[in-house]
Amino acid sequence: MALDDKFWNDGLYFHSKAPWAVDPDVRAGITCVLVLSRIQEEFQLIAQELARAVGWAIAHHAHLVEYIGYLHKRYDRLNQKDEHGKCLHGAEEERLVPFDCVDQMDLGRVNRRLKIKLVEQEMFTRLNEHKVLVEEWSEDVVWLWSMCQPIPNKPHIQQWHELINQIRTRKVRRDNGVGIDETLEDTVIEVGALDGDGKDASDEMVNENEVHEDTVNEVGALDGDGEDASDEMVNGNEVH
Repeated sequence: MALDDKFWNDGLYFHSKAPWAVDPDVRAGITCVLVLSRIQEEFQLIAQELARAVGWAIAHHAHLVEYIGYLHKRYDRLNQKDEHGKCLHGAEEERLVPFDCVDQMDLGRVNRRLKIKLVEQEMFTRLNEHKVLVEEWSEDVVWLWSMCQPIPNKPHIQQWHELINQIRTRKVRRDNGVGIDETLEDTVIEVGALDGDGKDASDEMVNENEVHEDTVNEVGALDGDGEDASDEMVNGNEVH
């Protein structure tokens, strides 16, 4: 019989001498059952919100990396040379690289290449901020996942561990200055960000090479698993 059944308080029979009315142990037991039920409900809510947060963090990281790769690819295509060794301009440039939302931004009197680099650098800054957030969350996420998630959902935390390992590995490599030159071409080719001959195009703009190095190393983090993980996780919680 459910605890909310009208039998417990039917309005006609108050059961004033029943155990749940006079026995302190029974009354305490009923209270504990009610508290336990509420705790289980709270755990389910926490599990759902945790799954959404983890899914968002993974998907947002993948989206930022993917878009940086997209900008980098457009920049390289804009720097392709014609048969005379000069950069394309005008209609030929627009045909090769059609205008998109970045080109439509009002950033003053700057050309398309510099505009891409400005947006790319801002995206890279946001990506670094997101990495810091993910690392700050990591310990709490792992603990909460082990406490709250139902059994079928527990394997999904592997995606979080992969993201954390990826972030920390690249952070160590960047801090040590190892692998930037050696892996530059490989990481860019991984997402198709270079042209056919694998050369990095250059421009006369200030600090472009520095931005370019940071970007292509970061783009290598995109491994094809950047799908939104939240739907599957949350659905598992709602079922339970």
